[in-house]
Amino acid sequence: MLGDIKRLGRETVIYGLSTVLARLLNFLLIPLYTHLLVPEEMGVMGALFAYMAFANVLFLYGLDFALMRKSADRPAGDRTLFSTACWSVVSSSLVFSSAIHAFSAPLSSMMDLGTRYAPLLAMAAWTLACDAVSSVIFAQLRMEHRASTYAALKTANIATNLALNVVLVAWLDWGLFGVFAGTLGASVLTLLLLLPPALRRLAPAFEPALWRAMLGFSLPLFPGALAAIAVQVVDRLIVLKLMGKTSAGIYQVNYKLAILMMMAVNMFDAAWRPFFLQRFGQPKAPETLARVMTYFATLGCFLFLAMSLFIPHLVALPLAGGKPLIDPSYWEGLAVVPLVALGYLFNGLYINLLAAPALSERTALLSYATILGATINVGANFLWIPRWGIMGAAAATLAAYLSMALSLYFMSRRTYPIPYEWGRLFRVAACLAACLSAAWAMEFGMSPDRAAARLILCLGFPIALVFSGFLLPEEKQALSRIWPGLTAISR
Repeated sequence: MLGDIKRLGRETVIYGLSTVLARLLNFLLIPLYTHLLVPEEMGVMGALFAYMAFANVLFLYGLDFALMRKSADRPAGDRTLFSTACWSVVSSSLVFSSAIHAFSAPLSSMMDLGTRYAPLLAMAAWTLACDAVSSVIFAQLRMEHRASTYAALKTANIATNLALNVVLVAWLDWGLFGVFAGTLGASVLTLLLLLPPALRRLAPAFEPALWRAMLGFSLPLFPGALAAIAVQVVDRLIVLKLMGKTSAGIYQVNYKLAILMMMAVNMFDAAWRPFFLQRFGQPKAPETLARVMTYFATLGCFLFLAMSLFIPHLVALPLAGGKPLIDPSYWEGLAVVPLVALGYLFNGLYINLLAAPALSERTALLSYATILGATINVGANFLWIPRWGIMGAAAATLAAYLSMALSLYFMSRRTYPIPYEWGRLFRVAACLAACLSAAWAMEFGMSPDRAAARLILCLGFPIALVFSGFLLPEEKQALSRIWPGLTAISR
């Protein structure tokens, strides 16, 4: 058992790092795009990638997850399961991509993009086909515990995508066409690299009964999967429809600037799920899970405060040649960054709350919470964007993640009681509110000024926590090794 747990931890780190690296790529490309693409092109790019996120669910229809679930029921060395899943996705992807390619012009008009961008939609269609087939092969690699191979191929995809974007967009000046050509090239190369391990498992076999059983497992998950995507990207599409391509581009860039909070949440998520599953049945497990919530909320609030105060300085950092990190034509949307970052923080709290329904085997509650979040996100976007523009879209994202966290807590608190440290969590929220109120009173705006005052206010958050009586005796003892005078100050 201990060996299995160690292997789980090692694989979690590997999978988590590859995910974080992919998110980091998105951040590294933002400066490149803002200096080489106009806001209208960024709006088109954001909308197309949002549509691709929805389409990816359609192209895969959960067969990668079904493959992983059904693998436990098949004998070792069986190739029928993988072959059935693979041939199904290959066939359906060819049909879907061919149809999208053939009708790319009218589809592009229906998506409010215009026929000018139809070639991008055609490239996106074949990218989706390659990614869908690759996802099935990646699922097989995970079931064979080939984490290193998985991470190496994911890293190759990321590096190829980055290199092709630099060459095609920056050097050859292909613009938006280069972005999607680079994405397609990276997907094709990844699929080619995956072919050798796939061909060792692939057989000329397709079992209809097994295929129906896999669909019986995967299709009920379809609504929840679509709802999860809607929470993440539907705002980009609604901004495009209601405000146009330029506003959508400005929103897309500033939404991406909250990636530091998203990366922190993703890294926590990668380690959190195996952590709480491994503690099922342990006597002190509920107290341990509650303490993790307190620490996550504390660190998350500090990161949120730092991002809110210093995002104007981040975008103004000088690059080679004196240009700022983000082109000034996108700065008018900086005010959305704190709202989006706060939404990601509540998403992290939602991930903390996954422990109760997972350990009590009430996972249907997760679908209910996600569908509620998606519904609120769509409704709030249509209600608030006409009133407040892109700030309304960011507020809708925040409302969606907040509703997911609150609903999951109230639905699951009796299934697996966890004694959350509400008194300490209240102190964290109060200290954060005090710092944000001080920033508002001092009229900190979205211009890169008063860096020293912002730093003092940011450091005031942990100091306020110490004086509020937040620390427990054992925490004071541990921290006093770093800060000897802490015990006397916090009495």
